[in-house]
Amino acid sequence: MRVQVLFDEAGNVKATYHMRAQTDGRKIPLASLRPQAGEHVAILDIPRELEQLKPGALHASVRVDRSGAMPRLVARAAR
Repeated sequence: MRVQVLFDEAGNVKATYHMRAQTDGRKIPLASLRPQAGEHVAILDIPRELEQLKPGALHASVRVDRSGAMPRLVARAAR
């Protein structure tokens, strides 16, 4: 499952947008998050272990890991 994510330079998630399936089964954004200075937007895979979370819980449970070649959504470390 994929989600559009707005995040800052540190990988903190500012907003998420859960895309709806089109009639042909593809999932494409029907809206778009718009980044401000210092923010980025990407469509990222939700980690399998977090796919069952409701949107609000998912938002609170993830961050964006920017250490590799491509950003990826990962579980936030327990505080």
